[in-house]
Amino acid sequence: MEQDPMLIPLGTLLWQKKRMILFLTGLAAAGSVIISLLLPNYYKATTTFYVASTDVTQPYKLFGASEISYFGTTEDIDRVLTFANSNQLVDHLIDSFQLFDHYEIDPNQPKAHFKLRKIFLKHYEVIKNKFNAVDLSFEDKDREFAAQVANAARDQIDALSQRLTRENLQQQSQIVRNTINEKNRELTTLNDSLLRLRQQYGIFNTLSQSEALTSERTSASSLLAKEQARVKLLESNPDIAPDTLMLAKAAVAGYRAQVQALDGQINTFNAGVSQTMAMDDYVEKVQNQLGYDRIRLEQIQSVLNAETPGIYVVERAEIPLEKSKPKRSILVIAATLLTFLLAALGSILHHQLKTYLRNL
Repeated sequence: MEQDPMLIPLGTLLWQKKRMILFLTGLAAAGSVIISLLLPNYYKATTTFYVASTDVTQPYKLFGASEISYFGTTEDIDRVLTFANSNQLVDHLIDSFQLFDHYEIDPNQPKAHFKLRKIFLKHYEVIKNKFNAVDLSFEDKDREFAAQVANAARDQIDALSQRLTRENLQQQSQIVRNTINEKNRELTTLNDSLLRLRQQYGIFNTLSQSEALTSERTSASSLLAKEQARVKLLESNPDIAPDTLMLAKAAVAGYRAQVQALDGQINTFNAGVSQTMAMDDYVEKVQNQLGYDRIRLEQIQSVLNAETPGIYVVERAEIPLEKSKPKRSILVIAATLLTFLLAALGSILHHQLKTYLRNL
């Protein structure tokens, strides 16, 4: 009985087509070997660095009692990764290393810059590794060129990070400087107002002047009472000479005038002492705040002058000794296996189609 072509076992079918399958597979293997040998070698250079914490650029932390972290948090790393993948950095490297010439791209072509960026980023990689450091890699046919670009990219990331920090500190410095200028103008106005108050009420030192006026008033009142008592005794004695009594009364009048003058001074003092003390307190408050702002400005300037790094380099990119790609053996094996599978699948589909058309 003749076997139905549809029921031919898969193994038998492939065995029948073995010559074609082996021929195509061998051809693919030979072709992939030749193609892989023609592919240029690429070399990858890698530099590793840690991101510096923003704590080292914050004056209130550097000069305060809070604990300082020298290595960046996840947010700091993300910030640096943003710099690393920015067009600003890519364009800097394009200009610095004349990549239009290096990749043989005509800069006058439409979208030439976009094309060059795309090619550059294909060979450029920045990732956070498992130790929370950053690995920056660049690969190129020229191993020395790869190391140069990787190191330059890392240095530019550091420069961009430092520039952002400096701009931030300069803004803070300008704000504090403006505050100091405003407080100086305010302090001048306050001192003028305070001087007018002191002149108006005759107040120059609220504490010592209050004690002195009270002491003088008490002393004058005591002397007045004493002289008044003496006058009464003299008046009761008919043997006292008129001149003596007149001198005693004159002394009483003098002490009474002194008490009245002191009362006037005390009343005037009391009328202005509250305003003067309030103004004194406010002036002292502004002076203290001004002193604090000046210290803060000095701290900001100290950080600016220190030029703190944005990254800590762990390892510079060295000239790579071994190629990173192509993996020729993997390419040949993959091409050979893929061709074998496609040839086998094609044989099966061809048989199925042929059988289907025969049965129509």
